[in-house]
Amino acid sequence: MKRIERVSIIISDENGRSLQHEKYYFGLSKYLEFKLNEVYTGKPLKFLNIHFRNELYYINFPTVNKNLCRWEYGIAEVSLLYEVLDINENNYKQNILFVWRQLKLALLKLAEMKNNPLSLDIIEEIFSNFPFDDKITLELLSSESLLYKCTLFVVFDPKIWAEIEIHDKVKNESRKIFLLNVSSGEEFFIDMFKKIEIVEGTVSIDGIRDAGVFPILININDVME
Repeated sequence: MKRIERVSIIISDENGRSLQHEKYYFGLSKYLEFKLNEVYTGKPLKFLNIHFRNELYYINFPTVNKNLCRWEYGIAEVSLLYEVLDINENNYKQNILFVWRQLKLALLKLAEMKNNPLSLDIIEEIFSNFPFDDKITLELLSSESLLYKCTLFVVFDPKIWAEIEIHDKVKNESRKIFLLNVSSGEEFFIDMFKKIEIVEGTVSIDGIRDAGVFPILININDVME
């Protein structure tokens, strides 16, 4: 069970509208969610919302707390200022690096609050390095047999797709196989995968049947030849 149900990066313009930029950072928010759930042992959180707002937003909405930082009733929220987020696929990595550093600042602000279960050690462990090259990769599921290990990944670059890696333990060789991609319903896409196993030389991937794609069966010999 996840102790932090959802981490969201929310980017608003000066009129309070949610910007399309958010979709570029969905992978980053999911990665942070995964890493926090590996180490977080505090009370369950339903939402951890990290807001990016510019100065004009606060001029137009003067009653909104510019220094928002709260952790109560199962919800944590913190606000950060931004001037320009020039989002396009050509500078995706540069923007991801910038926002990644901003996320660390957000958690450090939360850690300053009294009785906050986020310790500085936890934050430093998560942000000790920038774990991405040209894309963000989440490991969702894995399974092993005597001969093979299979791992299911979801990849963001910022397009989103699922792939599996099959590793031959004897030959020490690996193959990656594209499974499927998604253009909308990103949250469901990640949650729909439930199980991966190796059965008699076949990788079997199962998940939510309403998705209409399961089970997915892959013959290992066909892939590793």
